[in-house]
Amino acid sequence: MRHTQVPMKRRVHYAWVILGLTSLALISSSGARAVLAVFIKPMEDSFDTARATISLAASFGVLIGALSQPLVGQLLDRYGPRVIVSVACVLVVGVGALASSVITAPWQLYLTYGLTAGLGGGTVATGVVARWFARDRGMAIAIAQSGQSVGQVLMVPLATALALEMGWRNGYMVIGLSLVLVLFPLLFWLMRDDPADVGLTAFGEQEPADGAGAAPSEAAAAPARPPRRPLLSGSPWLLPARLLRLVLPPPPTAALHSREFWLLAGSFFVCGFTSGGLVGTHLMAWADDHHFPAMASASAYGVMAIFNMPSAIGAGWVSDRFSRKNLLAAVYFTRGLALLYLINVTDVVGLNVFAVLMGMSWFATVPPTAALSADVAGKGSAASVYGWVFLSHQVGNAVAAWAAGAMYDAMGTYNWAILFAGLTDFVAAGLAFMIRERGRPSQVSRPEAQTPQMASTGARSGY
Repeated sequence: MRHTQVPMKRRVHYAWVILGLTSLALISSSGARAVLAVFIKPMEDSFDTARATISLAASFGVLIGALSQPLVGQLLDRYGPRVIVSVACVLVVGVGALASSVITAPWQLYLTYGLTAGLGGGTVATGVVARWFARDRGMAIAIAQSGQSVGQVLMVPLATALALEMGWRNGYMVIGLSLVLVLFPLLFWLMRDDPADVGLTAFGEQEPADGAGAAPSEAAAAPARPPRRPLLSGSPWLLPARLLRLVLPPPPTAALHSREFWLLAGSFFVCGFTSGGLVGTHLMAWADDHHFPAMASASAYGVMAIFNMPSAIGAGWVSDRFSRKNLLAAVYFTRGLALLYLINVTDVVGLNVFAVLMGMSWFATVPPTAALSADVAGKGSAASVYGWVFLSHQVGNAVAAWAAGAMYDAMGTYNWAILFAGLTDFVAAGLAFMIRERGRPSQVSRPEAQTPQMASTGARSGY
């Protein structure tokens, strides 16, 4: 009976197929969002309008994307990733790109881009990984989330070539058709909601030994997942109320009453405040004030991007083997030091040193934050909880984008905004350190090395 498990060990677990499909969806959706940066100038010339009119659509898209993440998380927890990942990350974004190709006035971009581009956010990765991975969650989340950086790296050069050869309208048309006619059917065909749909348990979850009772799984310790029910089932008179409930979903009450949830939300607010809000929005202006050449500051962005992906994947690997809260605290502390260092930067070498430190700490917060959110919520509502945590990140992003500019207008320098941001990173490090983990990842052994007693203990830990 023991060697009947050998063939299964040689097969690739379907969780890795699901992870690859989720990464592909995030690559495509983030890339489709990023191309607006390429099309801003051609659209400005086409409509003979101010650049701010076009770029404001991007800000609107970020805000809508942030506000939609709790809803996307609730829908994924209730209806499963097969429909939600395929529709939110690919189909809706693709339809938005197609609609953007035929707009006749700039205000229409707020509908075609602003209402669709932000739906496929990182919340889906957390929800998918929570369902399919009982082990190596941090690494899996890092791989899926890094797809958002990959999408920007791949799609921006492609969009540039399309804009030069075919114009921005045809460029949007090609991107939209690729998402709707190619990627959406592929994802809908291959995606599955749960491991049980293909006769498996989650990756790393111990299966019961022959002749023994089933070991308690994570699902037994986690909050029960809301039952999946078709949106159009039941009385048609209840459809308006059901749609209202989807638009205004009730928060995951147990998680919102958790101290750990608020520590994660507070620290992730600082993450958005100090990364995309401050550095992502104002670094080029800061460099111009300090008389850096334009190409030097642009190269610093490239250096940050180079270090983003390996640092995120490395953080995922570390978070699966060591304390997640300590890793998160260390990342915030490193970012705080980087921002304090930026105040004293006076040459290109120093700017690139800052870019390395910032790149190492930018995406590295995501794997431990997402994994800790999944630990707090359990498998049943992981996407919902991370959606609310991610919302706090985007609110911090929006606040810093405005506040740093207001401080500059009042004081004539970015130094005070940078100093304040660096100090808030130290506060975030303290918040992360206060988190009580449900169980260190290192306590969960590899399945092949576990005894039934060890597997039962690991399942009760909720990891």
